[in-house]
Amino acid sequence: MQTEYKQMEDSLSSGGYGGYMTPFPGKAGNNMMKIPLAVLVVLAVILGATGISYPADEPEGPPAKPSEPAPRKPEEKTLPKAKPIVPIGGKKDLTLFEIQSLAQNRDLDKGRLAKMLTSKDAKIRRAAAVALGCIREPRTLIELGFNAGREEDPEVLAAILFALGQAAEAAARQMEETLPENQPRYKVQLARRAAEPLRNLLAREDGDIPGGAASRALAIEALGKTGLDNEAYHILPALYHPDNSVQAEAIQAILRTDPLPYVKSIGARVGSPSPLVSMRAAWALATVIVRDKKARKDAKPGIVTALASKDFWTRYYGYVGARRALLPGLAPAVVRAAKSEKSAILKIAAAKALGQFPAVKAAPQILKKMYVDPNPNVRMTAIRAAGNLGDDFLILEAIDRLKKEQNLEVKAAILRVHARRHGSKAIKLLEPYVVETDVNFRIRMAENLGMIGTDASLKLLRYLMQDPNPRVQAAVLRTLSMHSIRVDEAYRMAKESLNIASPAVRYEALIVLHSARKIWATDLIAAQYIKSHRKEFAFVRLLILKLLVRDFEDKHIPLFRLALADADPEVRVAARNFFRNTLNREEEISAPISKIRTFLSPPPAGSRYDLSTLRGSVILETLPDVAPAHAAAFDFLIRKQFYDGFVFHRIDPGVVAETGDPLGVGLGGLNFFVPDEANTVKHMPGVVGASDRGRDTGGSQIYFCLTPLPELDGRFTVFARVVKGMDVLAKLQFGDKIISVRPVTKKPKTAPKKKGKGDKG
Repeated sequence: MQTEYKQMEDSLSSGGYGGYMTPFPGKAGNNMMKIPLAVLVVLAVILGATGISYPADEPEGPPAKPSEPAPRKPEEKTLPKAKPIVPIGGKKDLTLFEIQSLAQNRDLDKGRLAKMLTSKDAKIRRAAAVALGCIREPRTLIELGFNAGREEDPEVLAAILFALGQAAEAAARQMEETLPENQPRYKVQLARRAAEPLRNLLAREDGDIPGGAASRALAIEALGKTGLDNEAYHILPALYHPDNSVQAEAIQAILRTDPLPYVKSIGARVGSPSPLVSMRAAWALATVIVRDKKARKDAKPGIVTALASKDFWTRYYGYVGARRALLPGLAPAVVRAAKSEKSAILKIAAAKALGQFPAVKAAPQILKKMYVDPNPNVRMTAIRAAGNLGDDFLILEAIDRLKKEQNLEVKAAILRVHARRHGSKAIKLLEPYVVETDVNFRIRMAENLGMIGTDASLKLLRYLMQDPNPRVQAAVLRTLSMHSIRVDEAYRMAKESLNIASPAVRYEALIVLHSARKIWATDLIAAQYIKSHRKEFAFVRLLILKLLVRDFEDKHIPLFRLALADADPEVRVAARNFFRNTLNREEEISAPISKIRTFLSPPPAGSRYDLSTLRGSVILETLPDVAPAHAAAFDFLIRKQFYDGFVFHRIDPGVVAETGDPLGVGLGGLNFFVPDEANTVKHMPGVVGASDRGRDTGGSQIYFCLTPLPELDGRFTVFARVVKGMDVLAKLQFGDKIISVRPVTKKPKTAPKKKGKGDKG
């Protein structure tokens, strides 16, 4: 029964009105609809499950006699006319399918659906229950629980219990996700009030429950989904119910509530004649023993029974439980079971368990046999287990098989165990494998070299850092951050990696630099925010914000203000959380994030910048009086060395020159926008303006006017002018690079030296 309702829910979630269901005229009082074939199948399943029969279409000829069946056209496949079953608010009669579809889309009034549970028609009650199961609304728990206690129809009761379990699970999930101090206590009360009629239902005999054992199993499942600790006591008697499905549901329900006091009772069900009950009990023991030390001792007899079981999955969870329990008394049972295993899955589980018992004498012999197993996963797990045991004889046996081994993952496991066990002595063995052609193998080599942590291993890591594959470079940096290998050398390699285009490499390099906990490292991390401007670098910018929050300084506030206008939503959320939680400045978030002038201060009037190219230098002067936001953004980017290395991606000789695109094609820009600042400055030769893609979309791209362009006046923002270097701009060609753009520091004026009496002239 439970499976039936889950299938019904899945079919409802896949169905729906879609975008192409159009009404067409039919008989008065009915609204017929064209529905795709897939939805017709779902409708037929639902209507067949509810037992609703619909009248046939009226024939074209004269009406048939009452005793004769109405003639049908066997080849026609038309949708039966929908029979209204319940009025909702007097506005429209809804069919069963419409109720369930609206409920799935959460468009139906939950209160009205709850009232429909008291209808005299069983079909209506069942339809309402299925709809409430789709909604999964915790506030319907009381109505569902009340009606579950008095329902007499087996099918309706099953639907109500299923809906009750869905609503209880939603309430429990919401209570877990809510902070303890803000926990909605009313939802706990709702769960308790819904649990009371379920307890009363379980107190009856099977003959007194509509639906018998099937309804009892659904009631137990719903009671377990409430997540209330004290309900395990009421579920416990079901462990000894003659029906296997009831026992299996009882085990899972106890595990969801408060299993620790009942570990022995659950363990007694291991080895049950029913494979489902036995497997479910072994799985419950393997799950619960990680929560409490006392539970491990109570679960020991059940785990031993599971390891001796003939059922496949019961024995599998027995191995899992033995590995997690770490009780020496379980070692003989693990050895006895592992000797006769033939399945690869069970061999892997046995090897993992044997790796936790170093004092067992028979473990090395069993693992040695697994070295020659045809399945590479078995061989790899056995080698790792040998490394956990620390058995030098087993490790040497694995090294001897290194040349014969064909699987690269198994080879990597052998080298990893050797590096962990013997340290610097493993360098000679690892060195030839650094040049392996397989990328994943080279990544494993980087991880293995990090475990050694000597100068020789650092030399090999430097070699791997020159690998053309960014995944290998990222693995090297990740190894440097995890292991203490020549910190100064690690920082140097991380600095060099910041110029690599791969986001993954830059991500790992930032983590290495942050471990320095130095001022220079923090400034370097902050500077990467602007350089990581592209869309695929969003997770890098998010990491930068997280790292700066840990080592926050006031000078980083402008960067967090820029992050409020980031193109990525996660970055914007991180910036808002910083101002809200760290600085407690809610007004920063409420300010218009597109107004760059609220984030950065414009440079002083007359600020000049030297744009250096291979063809000469161009001196620019910003105009903060007419375009403060653009002048501020331009000054900020220059101080972050943003424009260094960019190309002139558009050159119209004698007309305009354009640059500032990180992509070099005219399609890129910043991860924030600068608003338009219309002004009256005319587009004359030497004027510098901001390119954009529409209203308030200014960014890093700029253009230089080489001739008067009056058609641009008032359309684009002018924010600077060329003071010197128009001849250089005239020589530029497509693809010329910007070497650097730096602020021009004004030299202090010295007072003229006064002439003395003895001076000539």
